[in-house]
Amino acid sequence: MPLYRQVGSLRGEANCIKSLGDIALERSQHDEARTRYQEALPLYRQVGAVHGEADCIESLGDIAQAHSETSAARARYEEALALYERIPAPYSIGWTHHRLAVLAPDSAARRRHIEAACSAWRSIDRNDLVAQLDQDFPS
Repeated sequence: MPLYRQVGSLRGEANCIKSLGDIALERSQHDEARTRYQEALPLYRQVGAVHGEADCIESLGDIAQAHSETSAARARYEEALALYERIPAPYSIGWTHHRLAVLAPDSAARRRHIEAACSAWRSIDRNDLVAQLDQDFPS
């Protein structure tokens, strides 16, 4: 990170900070992860790195979900989804719909998210992920 700061690469710096957040999240150090993602977000926004911004927001949703803050998690996922759709990023769109399907308030909403995930992943020939949906959400 110091090298990215030295050469003035905000995107590189943001990527390092986000990676530290990812490590903290994997270790269930949610406060540390939240701090890192919130630190990286303005850098991504400053350089217009929409995918990095969306990844941070989605990870903040993962932290909210881990704390059973369902409405906060859903709001973060919806925010990230809108950004992924702007790019577009079908792989990430699919995973965000998967997360939203888990949190869906009813079976109709769950089905819409599952179908959207399938569509996104089929568009990039990721039938393995479509098959995973069948396992995660039987019938």
